[in-house]
Amino acid sequence: MTAEQAGLFLLALAEVPQVMSAFLPSPFTAATFRGTEQARWLRRGEVVGSAVALAIAAAVSLVARRKEPFLGAVLVLGVFLWEYERAMRAGAARGSDMRDGA
Repeated sequence: MTAEQAGLFLLALAEVPQVMSAFLPSPFTAATFRGTEQARWLRRGEVVGSAVALAIAAAVSLVARRKEPFLGAVLVLGVFLWEYERAMRAGAARGSDMRDGA
Protein backbone atom coordinates (compact mmCIF):
# COMPACT_ATOMS: atom_id res chain seq x y z
CA MET A 1 0.00 0.00 0.00
CA THR A 2 1.41 3.37 -0.99
CA ALA A 3 1.33 6.44 1.25
CA GLU A 4 -1.40 7.93 -0.94
CA GLN A 5 -3.51 4.79 -0.64
CA ALA A 6 -3.00 4.73 3.13
CA GLY A 7 -4.09 8.36 3.33
CA LEU A 8 -7.21 7.59 1.32
CA PHE A 9 -7.90 4.59 3.56
CA LEU A 10 -7.81 6.79 6.65
CA LEU A 11 -10.00 9.36 4.91
CA ALA A 12 -12.62 6.69 4.17
CA LEU A 13 -12.63 5.63 7.82
CA ALA A 14 -12.83 9.17 9.15
CA GLU A 15 -15.69 10.17 6.88
CA VAL A 16 -18.12 7.60 8.32
CA PRO A 17 -18.64 9.31 11.71
CA GLN A 18 -18.49 12.72 10.02
CA VAL A 19 -21.29 11.85 7.61
CA MET A 20 -23.37 10.08 10.25
CA SER A 21 -23.14 13.07 12.57
CA ALA A 22 -24.62 15.22 9.80
CA PHE A 23 -27.76 13.05 9.76
CA LEU A 24 -28.06 12.03 13.43
CA PRO A 25 -27.83 13.60 16.89
CA SER A 26 -25.62 12.14 19.58
CA PRO A 27 -26.36 8.65 20.95
CA PHE A 28 -27.33 10.26 24.27
CA THR A 29 -29.96 12.37 22.53
CA ALA A 30 -31.16 9.34 20.55
CA ALA A 31 -31.78 7.51 23.83
CA THR A 32 -34.34 10.15 24.80
CA PHE A 33 -36.51 9.62 21.71
CA ARG A 34 -37.56 6.00 22.38
CA GLY A 35 -40.61 4.98 20.30
CA THR A 36 -41.70 8.47 19.39
CA GLU A 37 -42.03 10.10 15.98
CA GLN A 38 -38.48 11.37 16.42
CA ALA A 39 -37.26 7.77 16.63
CA ARG A 40 -38.63 7.17 13.14
CA TRP A 41 -36.63 10.16 11.91
CA LEU A 42 -33.54 8.68 13.54
CA ARG A 43 -34.06 5.44 11.63
CA ARG A 44 -34.34 7.42 8.40
CA GLY A 45 -31.12 9.26 9.30
CA GLU A 46 -29.38 5.94 9.87
CA VAL A 47 -30.36 4.71 6.41
CA VAL A 48 -29.57 7.92 4.53
CA GLY A 49 -26.33 8.52 6.43
CA SER A 50 -25.22 4.93 5.86
CA ALA A 51 -25.89 5.20 2.13
CA VAL A 52 -23.92 8.45 1.85
CA ALA A 53 -21.02 7.14 3.97
CA LEU A 54 -20.79 3.94 1.94
CA ALA A 55 -20.96 5.85 -1.34
CA ILE A 56 -18.03 7.99 -0.24
CA ALA A 57 -16.11 4.90 0.87
CA ALA A 58 -16.80 3.23 -2.48
CA ALA A 59 -15.51 6.31 -4.30
CA VAL A 60 -12.37 6.35 -2.19
CA SER A 61 -11.82 2.65 -2.91
CA LEU A 62 -12.15 3.30 -6.63
CA VAL A 63 -9.63 6.16 -6.50
CA ALA A 64 -7.22 4.14 -4.35
CA ARG A 65 -7.79 1.01 -6.47
CA ARG A 66 -8.07 -1.02 -3.28
CA LYS A 67 -10.96 -2.65 -1.45
CA GLU A 68 -9.66 -1.96 2.08
CA PRO A 69 -11.07 1.59 2.36
CA PHE A 70 -14.58 0.33 1.64
CA LEU A 71 -14.27 -2.69 3.93
CA GLY A 72 -12.85 -0.53 6.73
CA ALA A 73 -15.70 1.97 6.34
CA VAL A 74 -18.22 -0.88 6.54
CA LEU A 75 -16.61 -1.98 9.81
CA VAL A 76 -16.63 1.56 11.27
CA LEU A 77 -20.24 2.03 10.16
CA GLY A 78 -21.21 -1.26 11.78
CA VAL A 79 -19.70 -0.19 15.10
CA PHE A 80 -21.37 3.23 14.84
CA LEU A 81 -24.81 1.74 14.12
CA TRP A 82 -24.40 -0.90 16.84
CA GLU A 83 -23.65 1.79 19.42
CA TYR A 84 -26.48 3.98 18.16
CA GLU A 85 -28.99 1.16 18.32
CA ARG A 86 -27.75 0.27 21.80
CA ALA A 87 -28.44 3.84 22.93
CA MET A 88 -31.94 3.76 21.45
CA ARG A 89 -32.72 0.42 23.13
CA ALA A 90 -31.46 1.77 26.45
CA GLY A 91 -33.77 4.76 26.09
CA ALA A 92 -36.73 2.53 25.27
CA ALA A 93 -35.98 0.33 28.28
CA ARG A 94 -35.95 3.35 30.59
CA GLY A 95 -39.34 4.54 29.39
CA SER A 96 -40.45 7.84 30.80
CA ASP A 97 -37.58 8.01 33.30
CA MET A 98 -35.50 9.88 30.69
CA ARG A 99 -38.04 12.71 30.46
CA ASP A 100 -38.15 13.01 34.24
CA GLY A 101 -34.38 13.56 34.36
CA ALA A 102 -33.72 10.28 36.18
